[in-house]
Amino acid sequence: ARAANKIASVHRMHKARKSYTASLACVVRIQCLYRRAAAREILRGLRDPYSDMDFKELEVLHQGEVARLDVAVSTKDFKTAADIEKSLIPLKEALEHKRPLTRTVLELRIAEVQSLLDDAVSRKAFTDCPPLQSKLEDLISKRVDLPTMDELKSAVSLAEKDVGDAAARRNFEAAASAQAALDKAKDRLDEAMRAEGMSPDDRAHGGNCRDNALFQSRAELEAAIEDTSAKIDEAIATKKFNVATKYQSELDELEKLRSIMPSIDELTAQLNELKVEVDKAINTKNFQKADALQKDFDALETKIADERCKAKE
Repeated sequence: ARAANKIASVHRMHKARKSYTASLACVVRIQCLYRRAAAREILRGLRDPYSDMDFKELEVLHQGEVARLDVAVSTKDFKTAADIEKSLIPLKEALEHKRPLTRTVLELRIAEVQSLLDDAVSRKAFTDCPPLQSKLEDLISKRVDLPTMDELKSAVSLAEKDVGDAAARRNFEAAASAQAALDKAKDRLDEAMRAEGMSPDDRAHGGNCRDNALFQSRAELEAAIEDTSAKIDEAIATKKFNVATKYQSELDELEKLRSIMPSIDELTAQLNELKVEVDKAINTKNFQKADALQKDFDALETKIADERCKAKE
């Protein structure tokens, strides 16, 4: 009996020890995995302190740091300014890395990969070409899903028209549906504008383009074109290509205004043509037409005089 009890006791002890050893191994394994995950998270934070922030948060942080830098420079606290400028480098990298992909950003990436591919071909580094070509084709295929800024603005305008038409017909169900589509189109446009460094508040004015009512003369328009061209050159010099793209769009819009705001030479040519028409009407004794043309002639002459005065300013 005593032998049987001894055997049973040893068996129970062995079973309990085996269970305890297995449980201890599991606990140690769990602790090891947790410590590894915690250490990995700490390391990730050290390598990329902005990993938990999205693009909007990074943009706000960047604007705040730039404002602090300006204050430090204005107060001549150059040590603080140097520290802020140093911290801005990884912040800018994180901001660009998390910048939402828009058509403009996509085109810049396509141009960059195309340049690398052309360079590889010129160096006859043909082993580098297949991955670059594959990456280029992948980027080009994304053009379908990323409309241009003009296409996004057209979508907003079309949605606004649909809302107005539905409301005019008193079809409120269709108006509500059109309004939802309009809100979605505006959100997409705002996101694209923010991603390209533009303010969504400019949307009501057609992006960054200026209202032609701001220009009272061709001279003012030419001054604005010259100023915008200088900003493009400055942005390119500082390698701020997104900003340069924004100003280029504004320059294109400004140059379009030249067609509706003729120069002094063009106005003078119109004046000469109008004088010929006045003389022709007088010679044919069509005095009613001559009177109307003379009024246009006088108005155009006044406009030319105004343009010359503003050009001197």
